[in-house]
Amino acid sequence: MSTRSLGICAVIALASVTNACRADDEPAAEIAKLRTQIAELRAENLALRAELARLKGSSDKTPASKADAASVNADLRRLLDLDKAMGEKPGDESLRKDAAALATRLAPDLPGNHLVWRVLLKTKVLRDGLSLAEAEKLLGPATDKSDKLVGWYFNPNHRMHVAPYLYAKVTKDGLAEWKLVNR
Repeated sequence: MSTRSLGICAVIALASVTNACRADDEPAAEIAKLRTQIAELRAENLALRAELARLKGSSDKTPASKADAASVNADLRRLLDLDKAMGEKPGDESLRKDAAALATRLAPDLPGNHLVWRVLLKTKVLRDGLSLAEAEKLLGPATDKSDKLVGWYFNPNHRMHVAPYLYAKVTKDGLAEWKLVNR
């Protein structure tokens, strides 16, 4: 029920109660009873409006607080730095492990993040032979599933013209030939 509908219902109820109160032939006890009902309706209307605002607010906001968002942004900057360093020093195993661990930690909370998915591929976290269950534990439920391909596409509310799409071929040994493209 929208806020406008709640307001209209309250106005109709108040108008009918007010009209009843204006009648000169009504006893004073009936008027007092109606005034009490008006106060109750006003309180109920306020409570419903507050509940509606709370529900709208909780659906529009991300579950993370501002501190959590700052932490995620710092982690993404660190992951970007690690990705650049891996490009400069491709044989450095400690860089690869650090980047893999950070991307693995971020992946469940950042579905469709191109950087996270790219690092997961570079560090071989998403490797040939990975089971579908392991991949879904890391990436969330697949958006495309068939007997030949499994894919993850992330474009909430169709906000992006081009969105990341991560997919792999299904083989008897698990998932293979991982690719990250835009579509």
